[in-house]
Amino acid sequence: MDHPGAEGAHRIGPYALLGRPSRVGGSEVFAARTDEGLLVTVTVAGPVLAADPGFRDRFRAAVEAARTLSGAFLTPVVDADADAPVPWLATRFTAGLPLRQVVDRHGPLSEPALRVLADGLGRALAVLHAAGTVHGEVSPDSVLLTMDGPRITVLAMAAATGSPAPSPTDDMFDLGSTVLFAASGGEPDTGALPVSLRDVIGGCLYPQPPDRPTADQLVAYLKHQNMPSLEGSWLPPTVTADMAAATAAVGSASAGGGGRGPLPPPPEIAAGPGVSRRKLIIALAGGAAVVGGHCRRHSPSPATRHRHMTAGPADPGPPRRRPLRQAGDPRPPTPRRRP
Repeated sequence: MDHPGAEGAHRIGPYALLGRPSRVGGSEVFAARTDEGLLVTVTVAGPVLAADPGFRDRFRAAVEAARTLSGAFLTPVVDADADAPVPWLATRFTAGLPLRQVVDRHGPLSEPALRVLADGLGRALAVLHAAGTVHGEVSPDSVLLTMDGPRITVLAMAAATGSPAPSPTDDMFDLGSTVLFAASGGEPDTGALPVSLRDVIGGCLYPQPPDRPTADQLVAYLKHQNMPSLEGSWLPPTVTADMAAATAAVGSASAGGGGRGPLPPPPEIAAGPGVSRRKLIIALAGGAAVVGGHCRRHSPSPATRHRHMTAGPADPGPPRRRPLRQAGDPRPPTPRRRP
């Protein structure tokens, strides 16, 4: 058969592909359906990944592990074929929109929505990390916004089956980057984060992986803030209207679709005030809601940046030192510009 995405390719395994694909990492993602009309999401390995000699064995093992996992913010695996000419993975279809599409069309999320996003992603990653697995592709393109909160797949084909495998601390960096994107519309300044999230998301962006909070710590931190519960939908009406329209289009099984074009390069992230893992543990033990932190700069590693946005700029080298902000200085941290 033709590689999915090529002109004339309409099926993979038992699934009919609907519309044009989107891309996450090096993989193509399709809405699809069975002959009985069951909707699924099919992720197809890209040619480079499929040609990796060890990929199929890693993929097969990852699928078996993923089948045992479930969670409120995780999309489960329903089918896969590691031995197909083009390996593929099918997950339960979830009505929603990619975070990038929502932010590009409607702008940054509100503080309550950002808290739902951070909490949901933290809970999803906590399940994966407790099982000894990682996601590896948390990004504005892989995070789906639904009526009930954010969703990520139990298994991200390219990253979770790559070699070397990403770590839980990589997932936390990607969580922080994704929430920052949602807060700022793509700008790298952590000053765009609301005060209630600035420390903990800033901590996720710390340059040293051991300093980043764990997923469980992030969830506990947000819970200890005792912020008012969100009433009604966590997304604005304009977003839910788009969501309903997109779901109706898929449900109609139309061959037309709304595929996305090439992804823009990721921004350089300036890590602003953040709370390290050690400080977060102290804060939780004492019941503190917010722990102040100093401004720290860093540039993400090329490997992490690649996993996060699929195509990033070259490594800018070690960060330059700058004076720490003084207490009470209202100015937000600014990103380091390229010469």
